[in-house]
Amino acid sequence: MKAKRFKNTPLDHTLYLDPDEVLFAESVRTIRTSILLTMTNSQRKILSVTSSLPAEGKTTVAINLAQSLAKMERTLIIDCDLRMPAVGQRYGLPRNQAGLTNVLVMGAPVSDCIYHDDETQLDILPAGLLPPNPQELLASPKFAALLNQLKQSYDRIILDTPPVHVVSDSLILGRIAGGMLLVVKAESTTEKQVNQTVAQLVRHDIAIDGVVLNQLAAKYAEEKYKLHYGYYKPQNQKDDTLEAS
Repeated sequence: MKAKRFKNTPLDHTLYLDPDEVLFAESVRTIRTSILLTMTNSQRKILSVTSSLPAEGKTTVAINLAQSLAKMERTLIIDCDLRMPAVGQRYGLPRNQAGLTNVLVMGAPVSDCIYHDDETQLDILPAGLLPPNPQELLASPKFAALLNQLKQSYDRIILDTPPVHVVSDSLILGRIAGGMLLVVKAESTTEKQVNQTVAQLVRHDIAIDGVVLNQLAAKYAEEKYKLHYGYYKPQNQKDDTLEAS
């Protein structure tokens, strides 16, 4: 990314709308198109996003995919990483912002816990207070009932889930969603690690909706994979790194 504001901080929700980062936005729209085409004949409303390891960019992919979908459909993103939540932080929400666990544990009305971002028209349900039993909450009938309730109000629900190799929460969420989008960090995550993740998903009968190769240098992609991203960028924009491709 060229934006200096992200040098020492995670990419926030403003990047997708940044006029200087059109290559990034086009990459996200490409992912959106691929997913929507894949699910053309499906009645599924829930998409889950995971990675093999932390810091591969799954939350960045999840929130930007959700923002791109919000341009077309009524979309909600839920932070289901109840151990290391990050979605609320990307929207500048306080750490004590009411969220998913407040609904499941304290019985708070879900409408009081959803934050609406006017700029992107996306609804966000942050994680809420960190619980001592995240896996039990995500596997509970209360969570299943909540998703069924939310499906009545939204065209698409995105679940940001924990990395597969860290905890098994994402496997539960993948089964609930009916599939999983896997984020892989280029030149970092090994083939063995990816194979292990795929094997776990297959073992638990979780369909793989697709793979996002993340943080791939645009110049490298053009030269090595003949992905002609140059078609989409203004003439005065130089090659830079991609956060999603």
